[in-house]
Formats: sequence, structure tokens, C-alpha cells
Amino acid sequence: MVAKAKFLVSPVGRLDFRTEGLLLLTNDGDLSYKLCRPEYHVPREYQVLLDGRLTKEEEKVIKKGLQLEDGAVRDVKITFVHGTNMGVSTGAWYIVTVHEGRNRLVRRLFEHFNKRVVRLIRIGFGDIRLPGDLPAGQYRQLTNDQVDLLRKSTERTVTSNPEKRVSASTGRAVRKPMSQRPDQKKPAKSGLESAPKPVSKKPAGRRSSTPIPELASREAPKHSPTKSPDSRPGRTSSGKPQVSGKSNKKPADKRPPAKKPSTKRG
Repeated sequence: MVAKAKFLVSPVGRLDFRTEGLLLLTNDGDLSYKLCRPEYHVPREYQVLLDGRLTKEEEKVIKKGLQLEDGAVRDVKITFVHGTNMGVSTGAWYIVTVHEGRNRLVRRLFEHFNKRVVRLIRIGFGDIRLPGDLPAGQYRQLTNDQVDLLRKSTERTVTSNPEKRVSASTGRAVRKPMSQRPDQKKPAKSGLESAPKPVSKKPAGRRSSTPIPELASREAPKHSPTKSPDSRPGRTSSGKPQVSGKSNKKPADKRPPAKKPSTKRG
């Protein structure tokens, strides 16, 4: 489809296999990111053909918001256009506007009420409308004014919601702290969290009653009150060390005395 384009382009969002209609292509990564992100609140408009009409109550539920398996869906606009003969049953055409590009979001909205989507056509993205004279499978380059409309749609959406600010450097949403939000209150602490936990503390300098085997054999013996400190094993009464089992005297020399040389002359 875009084989003759002079530069490389990428799709903005996606359309599933059974969906037809408008698809934007661009080489501007920053603009593509802002158009796809839900915090920028860029509308996507679809024509939907159902196999039956919704009730008034079901339409009110969609407008008010409902919960799907991947999160809540809000800010959905739905308008009944007309009915159509489908042979066995009577179908119904709707105009639906959503502000995020979740996978099969429009189809799952109606599957929630047991309605089948027969045909799904995207007719608008932001301020860009699908041209009625553009054949399927063909493309047309946007004008400078149309590109400016897309850029202004992202800027207008961000500034309209003060709770969702966007960082100028990253382009991502920056939410206010909890303390700066007037509608948010700090969660009250429960009684279990505020109660102090009991802490057991052993008195300093107190040993356990069970001696450690490696240290019990190394402790010095306690002194008896009837004995003096000098009567410890290995010491005499004077406090000098004593060697047990050995004498302090040197052993006597048992060798015979050497003979003195004679000085007499013959």
C-alpha cells in the first residue's frame, strides 16, 4: 500500500483483521506515542453494525462506564443511528467513540451484553476524518493543517486535565503526589500497626546456664577459700614454679676420672 512512499512510516495504533477504515501512518515517533497513549485522551470514532439493538438501560451502562477483564472503560459515547434488515434478524448501526486503543475494545464492549459485532469501521482519529472518496487499500498524504490539528489535539487534551500533567522531556504522564491532592486522604493506621511489638532483651553480663563445650575446658579452676593462691598446681609455697616428675639436680657423672700424665723422667 505504501511501497511508493518516499520515507519510512509506521502505523499509529492498529486495526485487527476484521476491522476496516482509517489508519494513520507517520514517521514522527513522538506524535505517534502521544496519539496512542490513553492519558492524552485522543478520540477514536467507529461505525458499528450489531446483530441486534441494545436496550436503553444497556446504552446507559456503556455511557456511565463498565468493568472489563482488563480494567474499567469510561468516557464512551454511543449513538444509535438506524436499524437495518439482515434477513433473519434486524441489525442496528451505532456511532461509538472511545479514547484508548486497547485490544478489541469496541468488540468486547458489546460482547459484554451478548451482542455480536458484524461490521466495524473506524471513521475518525482525533480531528482527522476518513475521506468518503478514498478507496479501500489506498492512502493520501495529510496536509500541514491536518498535521497541526493532530498535534493540537494532544496538547489540548493534556492541559484540560490538571491531574494528568506530562513531562516535557519524556512525554509521559506525571501525577501529583498524594499530599497535593485535595480529594485524597491519607489512609488511617490500624491498631495492629500502631501497637509496639514486645522485644525480649537479655541482661548484660549474664551467661547461659549451659556451658559451651569448647570453652568449658578452658576456664580457670575456682580457688578454694581454705587454700592460698600460691597452692595452685605447679607452684610451690613461695610462688615459684615447680616441675613435677623431674629433679632440679644435675645427674652425677659416672665416668672414671681421666689419668693425669706423668711428669717424671726416666
